[in-house]
Amino acid sequence: AMQTEVPSPTVRLEDFLKDDEPPPEPPPRQTPPAVKKRSLVVRADGPLGNQLRTQVQDARRRLFLLDKEVTSLTAQLKKLRSNVWNQQKRLCASEAEMAKVIRDRSHELPKDEVDRDAQLQKEERRLAQELSEARAHAAKWSSLAKRQDSMLQQERDHQRGDANITLAKHPAGEVFFANFPPDADSEDGYDDG
Repeated sequence: AMQTEVPSPTVRLEDFLKDDEPPPEPPPRQTPPAVKKRSLVVRADGPLGNQLRTQVQDARRRLFLLDKEVTSLTAQLKKLRSNVWNQQKRLCASEAEMAKVIRDRSHELPKDEVDRDAQLQKEERRLAQELSEARAHAAKWSSLAKRQDSMLQQERDHQRGDANITLAKHPAGEVFFANFPPDADSEDGYDDG
């Protein structure tokens, strides 16, 4: 029997390295250009510090002047309010004095003028009373309307169901639904078709 030798595919490291070129040198590292770091701290002795100090002094001076002006205007307002109050008191006193003089000397005035004045005063009191009643009536009905509106809103929310309420309060925003009127074609609640 004849034996043939099959060459084994053995590769030696030396043979592999001998045939190949040496690995290329890695490219030299490039350092990024030096960037001037910005400081968030302003040095007090620098030019920017002096500029900021000047701006602060100007702002304080303007604030002081504005505060002084507000104080002056507030004092003037108080004085003017006091003057208005005193003038209103004098006006009321003058009107009361005039009414007293007219009452005291009413016998010297023509009878029809006195009657007309009394009628106008009576009409004024009646109209003031009606106005007061109308305001109270309007407030009552407004309160009732708000209460009923709230009840109707609760009923609508209940009819929509939990899913619709959840969608209406969705974090993505408000979701609006069309309010469809109930189907009035069928009285027993069932569809004929």
